[in-house]
Amino acid sequence: SPPSFASSQLVQRLAPAAILERSVQELRPACEARVAARMARSTLECVARKSLRLQGNRILTPVIAFTLCLVLTAGATYFAFESARTENAARFERAIGVFRDTIRTRMVVYTNAVIYTRNLFNVMPHLSATQFQQFVNEMALRENFPGIQTIGYVEHSTKNGHEIDVVKYLEILNEGTVSVLGRDLRESPERKAAMNEARDSGLPAASDRVTTMRPNGGQTYAFLIFVPVYKPGFPTTTIEERRSALRGFVYGGFRAANLFGRLTEDARFRKAAFIVRIYDGRSAREDALMFSEGPESITDPLMSRDFGFEFADHAWTIRIVAPRTYAVTVLEWMPAIVFALGLLLSVALALALQRSQRLAERLREDLVEREKTASLLRESRLDAEEANRAKSIFLANISHEIRTPLGVMLGFSEVALTQSNEAERNESLKTVIRSGRELTRIIGDVLDVSKIEAKTLELVKVPFALREMVQDLVSLWRPQIEAKGVTFDVHLSSSLPSLIVSDETRIKQVLTNLLSNAVKFTASGSIRFLISCREIETGRFELCFQVVDSGIGISAEHRDRLFKPFSQGDTSITRKYGGSGLGLALSRSIAETLGGELRLEPDVVGSAFTFRFPVDVTSAVEEKAETPVSLKGRHILLVDDSPDNRALVSLMLKKADASVEVAVDGDDGVQKALAGHFDLILMDIQMPHKDGYSALRELIEKQEHHPPVIALTAHALREERERALKEGFAGYITKPVDRETLVRISAETLG
Repeated sequence: SPPSFASSQLVQRLAPAAILERSVQELRPACEARVAARMARSTLECVARKSLRLQGNRILTPVIAFTLCLVLTAGATYFAFESARTENAARFERAIGVFRDTIRTRMVVYTNAVIYTRNLFNVMPHLSATQFQQFVNEMALRENFPGIQTIGYVEHSTKNGHEIDVVKYLEILNEGTVSVLGRDLRESPERKAAMNEARDSGLPAASDRVTTMRPNGGQTYAFLIFVPVYKPGFPTTTIEERRSALRGFVYGGFRAANLFGRLTEDARFRKAAFIVRIYDGRSAREDALMFSEGPESITDPLMSRDFGFEFADHAWTIRIVAPRTYAVTVLEWMPAIVFALGLLLSVALALALQRSQRLAERLREDLVEREKTASLLRESRLDAEEANRAKSIFLANISHEIRTPLGVMLGFSEVALTQSNEAERNESLKTVIRSGRELTRIIGDVLDVSKIEAKTLELVKVPFALREMVQDLVSLWRPQIEAKGVTFDVHLSSSLPSLIVSDETRIKQVLTNLLSNAVKFTASGSIRFLISCREIETGRFELCFQVVDSGIGISAEHRDRLFKPFSQGDTSITRKYGGSGLGLALSRSIAETLGGELRLEPDVVGSAFTFRFPVDVTSAVEEKAETPVSLKGRHILLVDDSPDNRALVSLMLKKADASVEVAVDGDDGVQKALAGHFDLILMDIQMPHKDGYSALRELIEKQEHHPPVIALTAHALREERERALKEGFAGYITKPVDRETLVRISAETLG
């Protein structure tokens, strides 16, 4: 029901955790000051004790100074050795980088020769053996690519349901290589796996290690790189399409000894006999050794490193071992430098010992200053304890202030459900609305205090009629004041300007706080509301509002705390009359933001508050365009995880002649927005699974021309509003939702 909805939404806006967090943040500086004071005191005492001991031994023996120099010398020597070790490691890493880059460059260059040959088949689909031989000879592979052992073309076909890859063309570039012309390469598991990988990926693929036999005896290690050749005009986007379009392969046979040889020919490595071992696969297994260069072993190696290398969808492991001769020798002149530094340190230490007595004297003076600092810290501790007590009282007060209207709302909501008489039910609902607005005002005060402390309170200055604003306040408060038997006198100066430019809402907020306090603390007598002005300069006046009452008054000892946030003049007054202790502090801050002041007049029976500030005078009010109040014919999607929110907002929209469809969370909202045709979307920000921001981003990605989306949220801070508009929301409506505001903003957005 609407009353239950209002109660639940206002409870959601209550943020005791935020209030407690701000309390902790304000107490933290005092606590940190106490900790810093203890640390400073301990440090001073320690230094003072050491200084006094030094004073008793004014001239220390040179042995101590010499010992210190020896320690420093040892440390410097250790540092030198560590520097050499670090430099050796860095040089070895650079060497590994050179080896890796050299191998990769060779592999790329050699593989490009195979790819160029494959491109020949793309240009000449019906290539003959003679043309193939002529093209290979023109590339001069024997001279430019000594690591290529053979290059050939494999024709792919299917026979009796079995794939066959027969070598159709073959050019042997290295003497002593056995010809495989006419053989089916799929008979070898290593070759079959590489061909399948190249066929499916469309990229070069290398085979595992292959042991080849020479015609004159002996064996050598090699591997093959296959590049697929597809039929012209056939699509090759997917794996299945590439398999169907396969025509054959151009492959190159690479002899490991020729391809990987002469890696240490670089001038940087000639003097050091590196060991280079290359293994097939991802581990250095002796049975997978493909290439070896350098001495068989190094008895005293400097460093050794295994690292992986991948190319053409195949992995090799490379082992590099550096000899001791590759290291940088320890700098021979380092001990001399250390000795010179030790001598300088000895002289400096002697001079420092001579001055220790004067340092001790200054430290004794510092101990006196420490006592003064301790006194100041004690005062800071008392202030922190007072601030903590004020925050505790404030939490108790604000809890009472919030629970009072909340209890009224819940009670009258339950009563309204049982009332059959429409007039009685309407009165109960009016009481719920009145208490809800009071609760909203209390929470608004807390949020305004947060804005003031963060220096984010902004004014909205527009022209308005001064006398009309005063009459609205008088008509609102006169019945409450006279109901207590108190006289309410209002006096308006005849020289008041008709139209002024200022923030009407903030002015009303200050005057409402002042009148509320006057009514609260005045049991009998009178309350006077005086409005006057004086001209400062042409077109600029200073307005002065005074609220004078004959109530209980404020004692001199409580005047200093009156305008502090989270405090009141006397805690007994709080228990008797209630209040959060925010009103006057907030009012003074607003007055100062307006460029004026709010002060308590002294020597007055009761209390008298003066609120003055400058304003500009204007002669015309900007006419506001009428906003449509009907949403007739509009199809609106409401996304909210709260059933009560959906029920209430849907009812408000339907009262404005709109058709409404609801979604229970962000995922549901995006799906319905994409499936349906809506004029407007109302999106809750904080929802489970997918919040409003994520839902909006997904909607923008999937639907370029989406309907405008208005944020519907209980977050009322300016930062949240700015973030929502920046994320792409077309509007921003805060909860609890006001019906007129909902319809107006929706109509403006659609317009």
